[in-house]
Amino acid sequence: MKIVAFFLLPFLLFFTACGGGSSSEKETSDSTQFLSIAYAPAASNIPIGIEKIVTITFTAAIDRTTVDDASVYIEDASSRHIPAALIISGDRVSVIPTDYFLESSQYTPVVKSSVSDEIGRSLQDDFTFTFTTSTGPDVTAPLQVSLTPASGSSADKATPVIMTFDEVIADNGATIELKEKVSGTTIDGNTSVHDQGLYFLPDAELTYEVEYTATLLGTVMDLADNEYNGTSSWDFTIAPFVDSISPLLSSVTPAEGTSAAKDTNVIIEFDEAIAANTAGLLELKNSDTDTAVPGTTTVTGNTLVFVPGSDLLYDGNYRMSLLGSVTDLAGNEHNATTTSWDFSILPFSDTNAPIFQSVTPADGSIASISTEIIMAFDETIADDGVTLGLKDSDTDTVILGTPIVSGSTLSFAPDDNLTKGGNYTVTLIGTVHDLAGNAYDDSTTSWDFSANTFSVVSAQRDNYSSSPNNVILEFSSALDPLTVGSSDFEVKLGSIPLQNQEMTNFDVSGNIVTFTVQLAIPTSTFYSVIVSGSIKDVDGISHNNGVADTYRFSDYTD
Repeated sequence: MKIVAFFLLPFLLFFTACGGGSSSEKETSDSTQFLSIAYAPAASNIPIGIEKIVTITFTAAIDRTTVDDASVYIEDASSRHIPAALIISGDRVSVIPTDYFLESSQYTPVVKSSVSDEIGRSLQDDFTFTFTTSTGPDVTAPLQVSLTPASGSSADKATPVIMTFDEVIADNGATIELKEKVSGTTIDGNTSVHDQGLYFLPDAELTYEVEYTATLLGTVMDLADNEYNGTSSWDFTIAPFVDSISPLLSSVTPAEGTSAAKDTNVIIEFDEAIAANTAGLLELKNSDTDTAVPGTTTVTGNTLVFVPGSDLLYDGNYRMSLLGSVTDLAGNEHNATTTSWDFSILPFSDTNAPIFQSVTPADGSIASISTEIIMAFDETIADDGVTLGLKDSDTDTVILGTPIVSGSTLSFAPDDNLTKGGNYTVTLIGTVHDLAGNAYDDSTTSWDFSANTFSVVSAQRDNYSSSPNNVILEFSSALDPLTVGSSDFEVKLGSIPLQNQEMTNFDVSGNIVTFTVQLAIPTSTFYSVIVSGSIKDVDGISHNNGVADTYRFSDYTD
C-alpha cells in the first residue's frame, strides 16, 4: 500500500474546534482556556487522493495519553470507523488508514473534546470536517500555469512574486529567492503557500528600473507528492517611476487665522517638489485697504514662497491667494480647493534695546569751548531722568549745565563756555531706555575730549620769490574782526625787527589774516611774526590768554 504524508494546512488558519465545525468558523472563546486546532480542509472541495493520510495539527503539543482510536478517528459515510494507525508527534496527530480510501467516497475525521494538551487544556467541543476522495491515486505532476511578474516583463515596485500551478501544492519548504540581477544582492522577504500558488513577498518595495531574477529553491509537490519539474528561474524588471499623483498642500505659513511678525514671508508647502517654472502665483493683499502688496514669488524644492517687498503693517489684516496652476515635476497639477487664506500681523512689540550710535565731541577729539555734548542712539529714548555729567578733568570740577532728551539723542548744554585747552570727561548718569522700556546696556558710558586753545596754527609767506611779500596767518578759531588791526602784527628777520615795514592789503576772513609787507623780506633766512595778545576770537577769548606770542614762518627760503 502506498502511504504518502498529507498535511491539511496550507493556510495555517487557527480557530476553536466545535462539533460539525467548518473551515470558515473562527475562534470566539478565550484561546487561553481551550486547546484549538489549526487545519486546512480540502481546498475548494477538490477530491483527495485515495492514498492519503490525514494529519491534524493542534495549537499546542498533545498529551499522548488522551489520544487513542476512540478520541481520534475517521468515519466513512456509514459512520463506520476506518481501521487506521495513530502517530503522535508534538502538536500533530496523523491518522494512517491501513488501506486506501474508497474511490469517490465521503469521509469525516473526528477529534473528540477529550483530547488535551500537555498543560491540561482540552477542546471546547468535538471537532469534525468532511472530505471526498478522488477516483484513484494522483500520479500527475503539478504544472506551472503562470509567473508573476511574467518572464521579461516590467512590473510595479510593490509587486509580489508568484508561481501559480494547476493544482493545490504542498507546503513542504520550497521557497522563491529574489536577487538583483546585476549586483547579485539578495532581496529579503517571506515565501508562503496558498492553494495553487507559491508566493514571495519582499520586505520592502523594489527599486525602479532594476532587473531582478526569481529562482525556485527546493521542490514543489502536489498533495500526492508528485514533483514539479518545469521553469525554476526567470527575470523581470521594475518599471520606471511614473508620477501620476497631483501634489498635495501640506501647510501654509502663516497658518489660516494666525498672527505673524511684520517681516514674515508667506510659504506654501507641498508634499513633493514642484516645478520651478510653475505658472502658480501668490498674491498678497491688505484686507483692510484691498490693495496688493508688492513682492517676489520663488520656488524652492517643495515650497512656494512669497517675499513681501517691505515689512507688513503692525495690526494689519492680509489675505494670501494662490492664482493659476502649481504642478509637480511630472506635470501633475495641484487641484485642491484651498486657494486662499487669511492671517494678521502682530501689534507692535519692541523687545530690542536701544543701540549706541555716536558721541559729540568724539572720544579723544578737540572741540569748541561752546560745544554741546550729545549722545545719539538708533531709536527714540525715554525722558525718564537719565542725564549726562560733565567734569573738568584737570580740576575735577563738575560743569553745570542743562540735560536735554530729544528724540533719539541725550544732550548736555554747559552753562558757560569751556576753558580753552581744558580736558573734560563726559559720563552717562542713569540708564537709557527706549519707549518700550528696553534698557541700553552697551559699554560706552563715558568718554573724554579737550577744548580748543586760541592761537596761531601756521604762519607763512606767499609769493616769496619777489617783492612785495604776502604774509598769511591761520588761527585756531574764527576771529572777531573788530579786535584785529595791522598794529597787532610785527615781522622780524630772525630776532631783528624789519625797519620801515609797511602793511597793505590787510584782510581778516574767518580764522585767516593776510597782509602785504612792502619792504622786501630777504630769502634763505628765517623770519618770524609777533602777534599781540589783544586779538580775540568770536567767543571773546584773547589770543594766547592776552599775551603776545612769536611764531616762526613755516617757509623762509625760495
